[in-house]
Amino acid sequence: MPRTCTICSNTQHQAIDQELVSGTPYRAVAKRFDASAPSMYRHQQGHLPITLLKAREAHQIAHADSLLAQLQSLQQKALEILAMAEEKGDLRSALGALRELRGTVELTAKLDRPDGWEKQSGF
Repeated sequence: MPRTCTICSNTQHQAIDQELVSGTPYRAVAKRFDASAPSMYRHQQGHLPITLLKAREAHQIAHADSLLAQLQSLQQKALEILAMAEEKGDLRSALGALRELRGTVELTAKLDRPDGWEKQSGF
């Protein structure tokens, strides 16, 4: 059974990770936090990249959520413009709103498509 990482189980592991990410040599971090240099090195090489990857993924998810919210807002505005244009009989504005709606609907649909579907469909 593998041993538990002493750095990951350290109560100050977040501060340790911050020091390592900031470029402080692992030996200096080990000394500062009263840990062994080999343990610090193993943690830096094996566990820190996983933590950073998870943070990157979380950041990408947050960014995607923001973009999706903007897309939904644009779609709602296009629907409102379309309704006003239709009410006034303004066909030019209605067509413009329909074009915008088409773009947002296509982009939203691409989010649900499996990889490669776009290439196969000709879009």
